[in-house]
Amino acid sequence: MKTCEPTPHTSPVYYDPNNVAHDLCDFDNIPAELRELREWLLWKLETVDGRLTKVPYTVAGSKASATNPQTWATFESCHDALRSNKFFGLGFVFADGGELTGIDLDKHRDPATGELDSFAAEYVSRLNSYAESSQSGTGVHIIARATIPDGKGRRDAKAGVEMYSKARFFVMTGKHIAGTPRMVEPRQQAVAGMFREIFAPKEKPTASIPAPAYALTLTDHELISRASQAKNGAQFSALWRGDVAAAGYGSQSEADAAFLSMLYFWTGGDKDRSFSLFTQSGLNREKWQREDYRESTWQLVAHGETYSPEKSTAPRSNRADIAAGYLPSATEAEQPAPQPPQAKSLGDLKRRTADDPNELLRTGYLCRGGGLLLAAPTGIGKSSFGIQSQIMFALGRPMFGIQPARPLRSLYIQAENDDGDLAEMRDGVIAGLDLSPGELETVYVNIITAQENARTGRAFFDCTVAPLLELHRPDLLWIDPALSYIGGEASSQKDVGAFLRNLLNPLLTQFNCGCVVIHHTNKPSKGEEKKAWQAGDFAYLGSGSAEWANWARAVLAIRSLGSHSVFELQAAKRGSRIGWKDDDGKTAFARLIGHATEPGVICWRTATEDETPKGKPRRAGTREDLTALVPLEKPIAKALLIDQWKDRYGNKDKGRAFLDSLIADGKLFEWRQTRPGTNAAKLICRKPQPAE
Repeated sequence: MKTCEPTPHTSPVYYDPNNVAHDLCDFDNIPAELRELREWLLWKLETVDGRLTKVPYTVAGSKASATNPQTWATFESCHDALRSNKFFGLGFVFADGGELTGIDLDKHRDPATGELDSFAAEYVSRLNSYAESSQSGTGVHIIARATIPDGKGRRDAKAGVEMYSKARFFVMTGKHIAGTPRMVEPRQQAVAGMFREIFAPKEKPTASIPAPAYALTLTDHELISRASQAKNGAQFSALWRGDVAAAGYGSQSEADAAFLSMLYFWTGGDKDRSFSLFTQSGLNREKWQREDYRESTWQLVAHGETYSPEKSTAPRSNRADIAAGYLPSATEAEQPAPQPPQAKSLGDLKRRTADDPNELLRTGYLCRGGGLLLAAPTGIGKSSFGIQSQIMFALGRPMFGIQPARPLRSLYIQAENDDGDLAEMRDGVIAGLDLSPGELETVYVNIITAQENARTGRAFFDCTVAPLLELHRPDLLWIDPALSYIGGEASSQKDVGAFLRNLLNPLLTQFNCGCVVIHHTNKPSKGEEKKAWQAGDFAYLGSGSAEWANWARAVLAIRSLGSHSVFELQAAKRGSRIGWKDDDGKTAFARLIGHATEPGVICWRTATEDETPKGKPRRAGTREDLTALVPLEKPIAKALLIDQWKDRYGNKDKGRAFLDSLIADGKLFEWRQTRPGTNAAKLICRKPQPAE
């Protein structure tokens, strides 16, 4: 397979010792995120100690150093200086603390055909980040967002592998390896796994093979059954049947190491039995039959605690973590005590700046660590709305005026669509957006999808969400729908709070991302059409625990207007931050949207008032509709509330009657606000009035 794209190289060239120009570089292919860093230098080929060496230089022509940032410059400065002083090319420096790792696979590529050998092809596939051919054409350079486990670079001349996170520079060619991302991807697990596979400590041979830590009497069937019922049993079962994706691993080799790690535990460290069980599993393949592969994988995992009948039936730590790159060596009892959040003086708080890296959606509508609730009834098109939003955000474009702070990377975990359905939805959305090939490539790199329909509650977060977040490091996590994963009652404050605050929030903090939770409500009562959907069908309006809305930093809802194709998009919480305006230039909290009308197009669009139903009221208002008009966090004047009801539903007396009943039932509360020289103002709020 040809691995370098046959694109014309029209960017500036570098020079050989004879000052003859070669058209060998295409710097436009180098990821923009690297070009934006001030970590560039130039290089020349010189004889040092009798051998040709790539010597780094500054733009001024003096010697540079990969450990001295003062000798580095911007990409533009080095680019401009390239033709002067007979520089041969540009180099990118891996800065200490920069969280980037360079992987050099030397002599693994045929310079004539572009073919990679099997060794390089496997690691290029597993790392799945920006890759380019080396200056000689015989190697591959991969750059990933990760750090080496011990912080020190390594070189294995026999394997032809070098890995560095600091104090080195790569000669950059821009000759992109076809089939790899054009961006530097977060790949901590994959890099850590490769590092341990290539640079695992070499153990001295012993005179005899130690016996297993415990002589287990369990049969194979009993062992598999017991392991499948442990805390990480769902992951064990997926690996046993060979389902790498369901187990949450990005490559076969990572899954092999994880499963062998589990077998090491359950067999009491019995190597022969572990190998025998692995051969019986769905992971068995031709590569496993290689003795060198079996032995190197065993060296990676054969350490730590093992199972014994006297112990609990599950390890205190998930041994699959060892192969996945987490490497938690301490047991739960050894973990540090939980710490309280950092407290600050009120005067030390800083306002958000325009370039705040934690901001995801402008202006402060959603930030890292926060959640957005998207609510609507079943069948209205929430999933396609979510997919379209992910595509627009991946390109850095607004979705109905909701502006991302930059191009955003999304991880979409969903339960209701198989791959074919999701592909059909994807193609339908793309058909309505008219994207260029380059834009499509950006979209595909920035959106990762996973289907999970077997885990709920803690198992969902431990075995699905956390491993995928670790592997892909998105800006936004999407969960669709929440009801498929809560593992409890959507109307229970305890269940919803545990799902959102105890399980989801810590992961958002740990992986520094935001989350969109898609929450659908029940279908209308029997015999009613879509036009009869009520506001009470939306979770944030009371059809479910109020904790859904209380948890969310922002709430969006799609509601019916009595039409099958035109709907209202409501910014129900923090909506003023989006910046919507009405025809008079005033802040708006709702806008009309609709489904595309072209065949084969599954795309949301802006709709107009002319498309809403005519000649009849939109629909009769309900108690829930009145509740929806009351702000979530502050009171509203009683008279203003009734006026808003009249504007929407037309009958003030009915609105007053609903309000009286809601107050009597303790759903809403009437406040009295003293005013000098006149009667007290009457306000309506969702919470009781505080005592003065």
